[in-house]
Amino acid sequence: MSSIFSFNKMLTPSIITIVYWLMLIGSVFSGFAASNSMIFMGVGGPGRLLTGIFVTICGAIGSRIACELLIVLFKIYDNTKFMTEKKHAEIR
Repeated sequence: MSSIFSFNKMLTPSIITIVYWLMLIGSVFSGFAASNSMIFMGVGGPGRLLTGIFVTICGAIGSRIACELLIVLFKIYDNTKFMTEKKHAEIR
């Protein structure tokens, strides 16, 4: 707990994982809603089912890409921090 308050450990990568799962669940529900909304209204036909599947797949891929881009920023930070510490260790 002290590492969180002293900023020795990054908290945001853990939060990004939770946000990813919430986005994934949201894309599944959005795809389900897109495919079923027109079915219940009596319009659309089989194209709405394909739209729902498309929304689900694109939402899942899009949320994965967005979260991976954020994680890459933290990996860059970790690698930069490692290289700086290594260089300081060589100087000493």
